[in-house]
Amino acid sequence: MNVLELPQDVLLPIVEFLTQHDAAQLARASWAAHALAMQRVLSVVELGTARPRKELAGHLPHVVSFTSLVLRTPNVYAHHIKSLTLHSDAIDPWSKGDVAYVPLLVEVLGHASNLRKLDLYQAESLFDICPALFDVIASHDRIQALELRHFGKKALSLLARMKSGLQEIALEDFADYSFDFACLRSHMATLKVFRIKRAVTILPPCDSDIWDQVHTLDLHTSYDYTPEVVTSLPRAFPQVRVLSMQQHSSRPLLTPPIAWPSIEALRLSHVWLNLITPVHLLHLGEVDVNRGFPLQCFEHLQPAALTLDMQYNWLQSIRAASNGLRKLRYLQLQNSPYLNHKFVSRIHP
Repeated sequence: MNVLELPQDVLLPIVEFLTQHDAAQLARASWAAHALAMQRVLSVVELGTARPRKELAGHLPHVVSFTSLVLRTPNVYAHHIKSLTLHSDAIDPWSKGDVAYVPLLVEVLGHASNLRKLDLYQAESLFDICPALFDVIASHDRIQALELRHFGKKALSLLARMKSGLQEIALEDFADYSFDFACLRSHMATLKVFRIKRAVTILPPCDSDIWDQVHTLDLHTSYDYTPEVVTSLPRAFPQVRVLSMQQHSSRPLLTPPIAWPSIEALRLSHVWLNLITPVHLLHLGEVDVNRGFPLQCFEHLQPAALTLDMQYNWLQSIRAASNGLRKLRYLQLQNSPYLNHKFVSRIHP
């Protein structure tokens, strides 16, 4: 019996286990195999590469091949696209020759009715070159996750224009000076994951803004947090279970005690959050006890698992904080000058 004669409800789950490379090889076997495998091949599309531009030539031929394939039978092929990533080397916003295909990409996106995840590098430049790209993305009503890199105010305004209620938003390298949480208001009822990296400064959210569906919050500022920002976060994001905070320097941040009972996992780097409610997992990266880290706060946090990016003074400091580590079961030490590999130990009661 020819395996391709099996029912579709049997074949499709099998094809989902294939890598995209293997699915592409299968698509070359026959017309029947092609029709079956292309669903897997086109489900996750990544144009360009994350490697630095100086190491690679542009990937315009890949983009042209992709758009030509999809537009050959758009009602079939575009329907399979669920995730699309455009790396910066797939598009050269500063060279007119390398953006000639963008109108074709807009046409593909217009047909991609099942698109769920979109990741754009050089987002601001793309929207400047082709406003139609902005409009077609805003008109989609099924996108659940959006990632914008190297963006400015125009790209950020996309959030307010989108018909989709986004569940995940990731922003990286904001060109403006300060980030305002107000841009997330259109997605209060749906947003579950929010990440922003390398924003210069982050403004405190307004008192009336509450994102009570967000369970994962990752904030990274290129400057330093203000006490007003830190103390406003528990009110604005009352259901966060996983919190990650990083700032540019390790200057002590003096804030009043903060209660945030929903947090289960806390990751801090170059910043200290004066949290007075327990957490299950605590990761401290480059937090220097000589520059304001309050060891007594372990008494409140009582972590069951603790990961430390080791500084020379941590070994002595952990002993001093032992009363606050009574519930500790797992300890992980990373980047220690005393350890030449990652060391994980189980701590018995």
